[in-house]
Amino acid sequence: ASKLTGALPAIDGSALTGGGKVLQVVSSNLTTSVTTSSPSWTATGHSASITPQTGSKVLFIIAGGGAAQNSTSDFCHTTMYRGATNLGHTNYGLETHGGGDPNEIAPHSVFGLDDSPGGNGSTSITYQAYFLARGTTTAYYNHSSHGHVKITLIEIGA
Repeated sequence: ASKLTGALPAIDGSALTGGGKVLQVVSSNLTTSVTTSSPSWTATGHSASITPQTGSKVLFIIAGGGAAQNSTSDFCHTTMYRGATNLGHTNYGLETHGGGDPNEIAPHSVFGLDDSPGGNGSTSITYQAYFLARGTTTAYYNHSSHGHVKITLIEIGA
């Protein structure tokens, strides 16, 4: 290092080829609590939008906040939708919380890879968290005592 002189050239990743390059990252925070007692997938109102290139994939994450249910042996399920498409299991989504003590709260921990978001480089695609209550419970998306929950979308180039 002592023999280096002058300025080093800037590194430009635009000439990199092959898949796996992160092209963009977007995120959205929600600081309010949302509840449902519905056994059907219910929109949380928490979403983020991204405009992926043709052939890209989108890694999506829901993290933080708190998932909860208020009844023993009942469940709260969380999933991610791209438009009208549920990216998780039809009945259970991508995250299940509950079956234990009532009002037990755990941070959301949803991760998934959307292999075919259908981007073309000019159309914005919206991802939104949905949840449902299984049993006689009230389900919480971002329980009020646990700050904020964040959706993060990461475009991975083809």
